[in-house]
Amino acid sequence: MEHHRLVPMKPGYNPALFEELYERTKPLRRKLAFEIDARKFGVDYLEILSWFDVKFIYTFNKYFDSEPKRLLGYIINSLTTYKYRVMRSSYQIKYHNHASMLDITELYDHSSIVDDTSDDSGRQDDLNRLSLFMRQTLHDDALLIFELETCPPPYILEQLKDLGKKENSKIPHELIADYLGYPDSVKFITYVSELRRDIRIALSMAKDHFNKQLA
Repeated sequence: MEHHRLVPMKPGYNPALFEELYERTKPLRRKLAFEIDARKFGVDYLEILSWFDVKFIYTFNKYFDSEPKRLLGYIINSLTTYKYRVMRSSYQIKYHNHASMLDITELYDHSSIVDDTSDDSGRQDDLNRLSLFMRQTLHDDALLIFELETCPPPYILEQLKDLGKKENSKIPHELIADYLGYPDSVKFITYVSELRRDIRIALSMAKDHFNKQLA
């Protein structure tokens, strides 16, 4: 996904420092790659891992003249941020079997947003338009939670099953924290609650928007 951004290494870079930091960040790159469901992209784990290798090279080449500790910080932050960007892209409609998507209206109790009387293709069109509206309305963190809840990855579905919950159950805060690699703290729970409030507001806006189109 990042290969097109690679350019020749800039003159003056330190090959020894490159090798040192590459080895130091190898466990992190492996961990981040393992946390991504490669099946959503039709590739294997090694391909996902190569994306992080490319990201490492790109970041090193961009900041190689920084102080070594600062450079390492840039690389770690870049790799971690990249993981969430890849995860977000995996939730986009084009990567999913629509039949597996949880019903947005059931999750957030806005059944009037989507026409229940339409056939399957018409209902799917409505859901697609709603999804597009939400992507244009929500900021990144709220959109991530919305997409996690409307199309949860296999790991979350398995955890819900282990907890004895249905697939369309509300995902517990602690499970979201675990999946995203955040501590399950009061601060995080409060933040997710605020994001869910933003989602409900956006859904209300969507209801008004689509009702005006039908008027």
